[in-house]
Amino acid sequence: MFLDKIIPENCKENFYRNIKTVKIKLNFDTDFSKIDDNTINKKKYTTTAGYNTKKNSLTILPETLKMIFEIAKDTKDPNDFFWKQVNVDILHELAHMASTKYDEETDKSLCGFDSYPYRFESDKNRGLTEGMTEVIAMTGVPGTVEISSGYYIEALFINQLIQIVGSEVMLSSYFTNKGTKEIENSLNNILDEPVLSNTLFRKIEDNFYLRDV
Repeated sequence: MFLDKIIPENCKENFYRNIKTVKIKLNFDTDFSKIDDNTINKKKYTTTAGYNTKKNSLTILPETLKMIFEIAKDTKDPNDFFWKQVNVDILHELAHMASTKYDEETDKSLCGFDSYPYRFESDKNRGLTEGMTEVIAMTGVPGTVEISSGYYIEALFINQLIQIVGSEVMLSSYFTNKGTKEIENSLNNILDEPVLSNTLFRKIEDNFYLRDV
């Protein structure tokens, strides 16, 4: 499996634990003709799937399957476009699963670089998490069109960070829920400006939440 190959050996705890009990609902048998076009809100359905950290469940949304199906009709190879997009979104959510740790006692979820509920501003890294998750997903499905991603800007940030600090630091921090600390340390080794490094990730997070404004 692609994920098993790219996760560093010392970072596979979450993946092996969650994959044993993950619940997946594909909804591929949905009759698209019964979905009213007026019910599809493109702002709401930006991805095909969703992962619930508390329930360890992955669900394919039938409304967005139809949306992708309709978009695919206008491409050169509708079947290829449809399945590549669906596979990217499924792999995206599986990467979330592989990087998630949920504590029932504290009701706290760790997912990638993100932590919620959060105690400090530095715990809020959803934009960085979505960007890394999308880079992983699109790497695992060759031939995808990067600019069509709903997390294109976040993925660009991740690719730049990989060029600067290396993929090992990024993957290790993501899959073991270390937040941005090790990435910041690597940046500070290049330019000793801790405040600047910390500010970078706050700006990435601000950009993520302001993108639809």
